[in-house]
Amino acid sequence: MGLREKRIIHQLQNKTIPAYEAAWAKKAGTKIKLQVDWDSFSDCNEEILERVERFGLKKISEAIDAVCVDNLGKEAIQDGLKAIDLKHVPDRASVAASMANTTLKVCVDFSDIYKGYVSEFTIQEVLENGL
Repeated sequence: MGLREKRIIHQLQNKTIPAYEAAWAKKAGTKIKLQVDWDSFSDCNEEILERVERFGLKKISEAIDAVCVDNLGKEAIQDGLKAIDLKHVPDRASVAASMANTTLKVCVDFSDIYKGYVSEFTIQEVLENGL
């Protein structure tokens, strides 16, 4: 991993992710911690890392916004979602979203911009079924 990739990760860790976490807390009324498996990005280039926000964070955010459209959704998030695990996977067959206990797990192949991500609608459905 070169300097450019390290800078992107630094930006994500110190500015982008905290901004999303703050927006989620404001929308849902509770803290939701994003845990990124940075080791899964060890072989990724700059282009792939730049997709984390667009194909990961924004999709998750749109799903949370959709669930929190009313007080029932906000209360469900407050009671049932404490953490989100985000991981880069090597192929589209491993792309998935699931909910276990109070953690939403989202696995994305950030190298495949056509079919390598989980849609916000799928994430919303997983959340609604898991809450």
